[in-house]
Amino acid sequence: MKFVDRFYPASASTAPAKDSGTPAGKYTGTYQPTRHNYQTFEFYLTPPGQIRIEQGEKALLFTPSGSPPSEYGEVAPGVFAQSSGQLTSYGNLVFREDEQGTIDFLCFENLPIFAFERVAWFATDPFTDGVKNTGLAILLTVFVWPIMAVSRRVYGATR
Repeated sequence: MKFVDRFYPASASTAPAKDSGTPAGKYTGTYQPTRHNYQTFEFYLTPPGQIRIEQGEKALLFTPSGSPPSEYGEVAPGVFAQSSGQLTSYGNLVFREDEQGTIDFLCFENLPIFAFERVAWFATDPFTDGVKNTGLAILLTVFVWPIMAVSRRVYGATR
């Protein structure tokens, strides 16, 4: 027990600080995994699953696609732990800041091979789905219009 008490003291906690002074809003946004196809047709067959980081009342809300949000509070600059203090297999959320001070990457502390890059507003799933659906509607209109014109001519329908 002396070994455990010495190297893992009970007072050491990864519970988030009450107020770290860092604006958590700079971490918010949509992130997608870096391990996916960027330029081939396979990108459209299996698009990357995006996660959302949102500003909560007291902490960041981490929302993987299709899962309920989890609250994370800041324990160090750019490092966020679950607000409940519960340890997860993924560990803390770690954000990377570039020279200009903008956040461009996110990774899990215990799984650094799964890095996530921040995506622009026009690359988020809701926007790209809207563009895709609008394009599909226009394409269907282009295909249906000649069929309707031919059927009117054949059956003699008038306006």
